Parts: sequence; C-alpha cells; structure tokens
Amino acid sequence: MPWTLAYTPQFPFIFDDTTAANLSLYAAIDPDKASAMLVELGLAHHGLDRRFQMGGRISADSVSGGEARRLGLIRSALQPSDAWLLDEPLVGLDEQAVDALIGLLEAYRGTLIIVSHDERVSRLSGLTPVALDGVTARSAGRPT
Repeated sequence: MPWTLAYTPQFPFIFDDTTAANLSLYAAIDPDKASAMLVELGLAHHGLDRRFQMGGRISADSVSGGEARRLGLIRSALQPSDAWLLDEPLVGLDEQAVDALIGLLEAYRGTLIIVSHDERVSRLSGLTPVALDGVTARSAGRPT
C-alpha cells in the first residue's frame, strides 16, 4: 500500500462552502470527530458560532487567519495518513489552541514533520533536533 502524507500549509485555503465541506474536501469523514475537534481547537465555542457547525457556511473572507489555520489543522487531522507535514502550525493560535494541538499531535501515530520558528513546539514530547542546511529543526523521532 502506498504511503500517504497529510499537509497543513501555513495559509490553508478556505473556500465558500460549508464547514463540513471545507474539512472533508468532499471525502467521507467522521462528523462527530470533526465536531469535537472544532470545539477542542476553539472554533465551535459550544455552538455559539454557527459558522463552525458542520452545516454552517464559511468563506476565506469570513474567517480570520487563526481560524483558517485551525480549520486546516483539523482538515489534515481527519485525513488518514502515514506522515503529517505541518508548516508553522502554531502561528496565530492562542495558548488553549496550542495545548489542544499538542495533544492532537501527540495522539497522532504516524511520522510528524513540523517546520516552526515558534518555541512552543518544544512542548511536544519526544522531539529531537535535526539540522537542515545549518538550520536547527526538531523531529518527533518516532519509529516508522
């Protein structure tokens, strides 16, 4: 079976459609898991913001940069993958969302590749430094 890669870009693309469609990219996802992640990462706010309910409509113009980043993280987390590449995943996230993301990443069972200048990424357990062209990076160091 081929390896699969989930990718969370620094600026996730958000299109004019439902929250469910933005998270699933029209593939089958577990709506209960998606809804729980929306709450955990601080988007659903226990139903106070109707945009972030699965049937709510969103667009690039209706979400902030931090909200788009959270949606992109959830989108990637819902994809079955062997490896997950995250580009600056902590930018624009408050401490509660960072803690929720760290928990999500620690539960991930594949290989993590995290590109970040944010020192808060060091809260993720099991990181080991990796030098890339003289630039220090950190790797989850998990067996694959």
